[in-house]
Amino acid sequence: MRPGAIPLSLLAALLLALALRAAGFEWVFVDGETVVLPPGDAQYHMRRALYGWVNFPEVLFIDPYINFPGGAAISWPPAFDFAVSLLGRLLTGDEHAFQVLAAWVPPALGAAVLLPVYAMARRLGGPATGIGAAFLMAALPMSVRYSRVGQLDHHCAVALVGAGMLWALLRLVDDERARIAPAVAFCGLRIAMLLTWHGSLLYLGLADALLWLAAALLGRRDLLRVQAATALGALVVVAPLVWIFPEPLGGAWSAIALSRIHGVAMAAVAFVSGGLLLVDRQRLPGSDGPAGRIVWTVGLGAFVVAALFVLPATREGLDPALRFLTLRDGVGHQTGEQLPLFAGLGRVTGGPVWQVWGGFGFLLPVLPLAVVWAARPERRRAAWLLAGWCAGFAALAVIQRRYGNDLGPAAAVGFALDHGQRREARTPSRQQPGRASPLRPSRPHH
Repeated sequence: MRPGAIPLSLLAALLLALALRAAGFEWVFVDGETVVLPPGDAQYHMRRALYGWVNFPEVLFIDPYINFPGGAAISWPPAFDFAVSLLGRLLTGDEHAFQVLAAWVPPALGAAVLLPVYAMARRLGGPATGIGAAFLMAALPMSVRYSRVGQLDHHCAVALVGAGMLWALLRLVDDERARIAPAVAFCGLRIAMLLTWHGSLLYLGLADALLWLAAALLGRRDLLRVQAATALGALVVVAPLVWIFPEPLGGAWSAIALSRIHGVAMAAVAFVSGGLLLVDRQRLPGSDGPAGRIVWTVGLGAFVVAALFVLPATREGLDPALRFLTLRDGVGHQTGEQLPLFAGLGRVTGGPVWQVWGGFGFLLPVLPLAVVWAARPERRRAAWLLAGWCAGFAALAVIQRRYGNDLGPAAAVGFALDHGQRREARTPSRQQPGRASPLRPSRPHH
């Protein structure tokens, strides 16, 4: 692919993403005076962001509109709404202009996801694969749905933060020389995820599990150091905020709202990674090979999980999250985005798969294997990590279609990978007889 065509193609993909997400704008901007958002979460995010815009830098934590007149704590972390308020303060001067700006935030974030998607796909398959992944991400129905104009929900930001986390993980595992930039980015994205989505432990749990597995299989101490340092960095930032914020719904240890349990989780990650570093440093039995390192990792992880479930506060805090994932919380069967992707799971399904994923929906079960098969051989380690990420979120997306938004960036990369890239990487370049390679000078004649 010609170098000059890459920025133009990427620009075209970005414009396509914005155009698809702008469809239906006439139902959002009515008569040039009224901004009408879809009913549900988007309207409440607008209320909270508008409150922050009017009373900046104040954040609405206790809302009298909930459980009127006494009010109740808002379960969402404040970062997304605060960022929209801050953006409005910088760019708008009246309430209507702020509402128009807020309605366009989701398409802008949905288009921004194309950048880490392109970077990941280019690393695994080359420039053409990167452009292909960007176009796929621009048009995936699930991703378009969660970032269309007026859909002012934190999920459009979660997809961007999650894609950035995955990019940082791929860089850390794939390139041992590039540690500082992806490590700093991963730490910042840890914090952003904790402060943006109350389900952040799903992302962070999968990310940390993949880092532990990579460190064990590759014998990489540096991955454990990065993991421990970024978890401690997140703990230092988030713990004081949790102390200042009002007690969330579900209690001070609730796993479905930003609470003390998130700080404990970051401390637990640092404990396990630090323990594994100590095991390796002391050369304890079984720490020399991949199998032994995996055993030590599972053992330390099981110890921490057991401790969390033994303590009453953390056990009760984790219970709502487990009931949510298993649809035993009383609302899972009544919420459209929590319906399964396919029939045959014992529950009523929503719309057909092609409306959510297009034809790619039927390929989700084999996506992880396709990633490993199609990636460049020299990027095999990164491909395995991407495959693990795809496997985790694909399983969740099949059970509850809402997680397709989180799978979208990784799926776009995986579907764009081409077996031809792998074959091309293995095929030596042809030379004409009697001509030296431009990369190797010809041997002098004597």
